[in-house]
Amino acid sequence: MFSESKTMRAAGILAAAVACAAVAGCAGGAASRTAGRSAFWQYDYAAAQKLFAESQDRLDRNYVLYNLEVGSAAFEGGNYYAARTAFERAAQVMRGYGGNTQGIISLIANESAKLYKGDPYEQAMANFYDGLVYYRWGDWRNARAAFHQALMADQSSAEGNKEDFAVAQFMIGKCYLKLGEPDNARISFEKAREKYPNNPYFSDDAINSHNVLLIIQLGRAPVKTQTGLAGSNDVYEGGRYRETGATVCANGRLLGQSALAVDLLDQAQASGRSAKDTIQTIKGGIKTGLIAAGAQQMTDNRGAAGPIMLLAGLLMPAGADIRNWDLLPGEVHVLSAKLEPGSYTFKIDFLDGSTPLLDYRQVWFHVPVNADGETVLFFRSGREKANGNFPPPQSPKFGEAPGGSSGATATEGTP
Repeated sequence: MFSESKTMRAAGILAAAVACAAVAGCAGGAASRTAGRSAFWQYDYAAAQKLFAESQDRLDRNYVLYNLEVGSAAFEGGNYYAARTAFERAAQVMRGYGGNTQGIISLIANESAKLYKGDPYEQAMANFYDGLVYYRWGDWRNARAAFHQALMADQSSAEGNKEDFAVAQFMIGKCYLKLGEPDNARISFEKAREKYPNNPYFSDDAINSHNVLLIIQLGRAPVKTQTGLAGSNDVYEGGRYRETGATVCANGRLLGQSALAVDLLDQAQASGRSAKDTIQTIKGGIKTGLIAAGAQQMTDNRGAAGPIMLLAGLLMPAGADIRNWDLLPGEVHVLSAKLEPGSYTFKIDFLDGSTPLLDYRQVWFHVPVNADGETVLFFRSGREKANGNFPPPQSPKFGEAPGGSSGATATEGTP
């Protein structure tokens, strides 16, 4: 007769065997990715990019994640050409065609063993970042196309939440203005305002009169956790962070407070995944039933059926895939203003409600505002993030597109 302790011990051995197999398959790049993540959160983006890049070309189930990680580090460090390349590589697979990545095999047994393609909000963000890079280079058509791809990804969201990726709508409108298509711009701006009607920077007055635009990222990405039978379903929870907004001063003058343009937790929770959830629930129920029935048969000493059922249940993959792009922010805000051309000192106070978080304050010197065109600046919150001259040392020369040609008249960077 099998005792309960023997049953549990057998289950432990089997689980350990499966874990060892998984570790053996991914150990090659795990250390560098862990080190890269540590460097990223210490704001050493150049080091993070180099570490993440060690896995970038590996054709396995995490190919997309590898490239998203490289893209995040490169974007935050101001290496926009590398960021664009990484995001486009990831986006190709996310959209369902892999180009030279056809060697990637999607394993069908365990959901977490499948080729990772991200949830709709992650797909949207990859294209959004891609669009920001093209916008930086003054390539308005490709920028508009990338922002449009962000909206296409959002079409996979649950009914009632399609095309509500407001920051992409806003940037599409700005692209249309650059391209001399004011009627199309108006339609896009109206869609952005439908989501956030109280965002003052989505107003016609701000759009038409302001020459400085700040894209401000706050907080940490939503967290995906397992729930349900045998962890067969997943649920998104908010990332842990304190900042809810930011105020910006230029040479001591208050420009205003940032306004929400996309809430990634809201987007994550609206992801259209009902069919997948149904399948996962069924798998979780079958797995749990097999384990319980097998254990009971073994306890009752009913022959070989018990061990077979128990083994089948233990080996049946039912756990939900909880991989996600955890280097994303929790929110994207915008702020715009009218400034005379010149060099400025920017002070950014990140807020917890209405209270400034003093250990999150950033001060950047020699921030240029152009005489012609639009100045676009990228910032991201962070505790005790280094202050100094703008742009930071890791960033390339601003205004240069690949090959050294002049890009947008905008001056942009990522402190």
